[in-house]
Amino acid sequence: MRAPIQIVKWATKELVEAELFDEVTIEHFLEAQKEWRPVVIAAARQMVQAGANRESIPRHWHWDWSSKEADLRILAFSFFGITVQDKLQGLMKLETVGWSGRIASQKGKPLAYVDYLETARGTSSC
Repeated sequence: MRAPIQIVKWATKELVEAELFDEVTIEHFLEAQKEWRPVVIAAARQMVQAGANRESIPRHWHWDWSSKEADLRILAFSFFGITVQDKLQGLMKLETVGWSGRIASQKGKPLAYVDYLETARGTSSC
């Protein structure tokens, strides 16, 4: 599945044309690691040097998308990506089995759980 969408360009707040897709591959994970990881690690270090406590550092600083390669073959997981001009802008891992609603109006109904969500904000064109 590939679908045209619009997303907000962080720097200018303008809408830009993008593409949402579900054919995520290990190459997308490797691109995320190469392009995003150095920026995330640098930001976490900067927070620590500024005296931030450990709880305030975003949890995703240690994520390694390439370690999720095996999950690409598990039917209970779905992965989605977003690109702008063929440049990866976001990745999401969705769990579609084993979760159910807990609030009264949805109790026991199937639930899609967003396990991982990361964007390229500040690291690329958007």
